[in-house]
Amino acid sequence: MPFANLDSVVKNRLLWRTLWLATTLAVTVAYVSPIFRPPGQHHADKFTHVVAFGAIAFPAYFAAKGLPGHLILTTFNLLLGVGLELRQIGIPGREFSVLDIGANGLGVLSGLTLGVGVSALLRRNQTGHRPQRRVAAFTLPGRTSSMSAWPRFDRDENAISVARHVGTRPPECL
Repeated sequence: MPFANLDSVVKNRLLWRTLWLATTLAVTVAYVSPIFRPPGQHHADKFTHVVAFGAIAFPAYFAAKGLPGHLILTTFNLLLGVGLELRQIGIPGREFSVLDIGANGLGVLSGLTLGVGVSALLRRNQTGHRPQRRVAAFTLPGRTSSMSAWPRFDRDENAISVARHVGTRPPECL
């Protein structure tokens, strides 16, 4: 097997870019073909629009690097949805629909949301717990306001260790 663990698969941007390109090409070919439509179901194609563009946006999330890359690929995917729908005007048996553009956009947002969720789950599983979050800064007793500490609360033991450092009891709500 070429990948030793799941982390190397997730970080392999070439794999995700190839998958994104393949799904984008497959959806584009399906959109410009005159016969691709569920037979006898006029509004059932909205589901296929959401699934198709979700399948494009999910690998695009892992293919991109950093916020600029995510913005570029998400914008491209949204514009692709509009462009392919406009292209259907001249194809026999196909029709333009504003609802289809909305379904394409919903698919892009769904795929992007799924990518963010999977990425967060993978990060959580690598560390064994949720990523720590910063809470409000506070001033240590007996110090000036310029000396503040940024406690990190993740579990009860962190609250207890910060409370010992400060010299107070931990809050009961934790």
